[in-house]
Amino acid sequence: MRAVLVFWIMVFSTSAQDLQNRTLAQVALDFSPHKYIAVKSATNLKSQTSNNTNLFMGFGYRGKSWSLEVMAQKQFNSNGGFWAQDTRLVKKFGNQKKTTLYIEATPFLTQKAFGWSAYLETGLWKKFSAGGETENVDRPGPDVASLGPRISRSLGCFAGFDVSATGAFRFDPLRQPSKVTGHPHEIRFYLVFNRRIALTDRK
Repeated sequence: MRAVLVFWIMVFSTSAQDLQNRTLAQVALDFSPHKYIAVKSATNLKSQTSNNTNLFMGFGYRGKSWSLEVMAQKQFNSNGGFWAQDTRLVKKFGNQKKTTLYIEATPFLTQKAFGWSAYLETGLWKKFSAGGETENVDRPGPDVASLGPRISRSLGCFAGFDVSATGAFRFDPLRQPSKVTGHPHEIRFYLVFNRRIALTDRK
């Protein structure tokens, strides 16, 4: 509990002003014990910079303690958006699988850019987890290289979805202060809805 309080004190004592909410809906349509169709949406709402919506669809393979997804991505934004190819690897560690490593790679198909992100977090207390995350974009001109801590909590089940919430504070040591916000830092809140639907018997 102390870690949670320290985290939020640190977040709200910063000068970051571009509050962000990323709402994700993720559905896995199982058509074999290990293989599934991955369908996702991610909407980023920002207080001062441009919003965007992303749609993903592709295939996934689930092992005992890991999963791998390869999908097509379409982003819609005020500049027209882009197409990309998105690959995600999730690995669980430990006797009770309380530690999670997430790695995502996104080569852009209609722009000269390559994005990648990762997070590592572990269960600490009841339904709380803590760790760190990074999100980066390599592109012509200034790159993005954000890094910071995160706190997550499971919120239970709602309408058949497993729901969780995450708060993260991310700073970019390479980027100059934004002309919009006056700083390079971000506060981001995630709300994640996950659901598995069996198209065949899971054995």
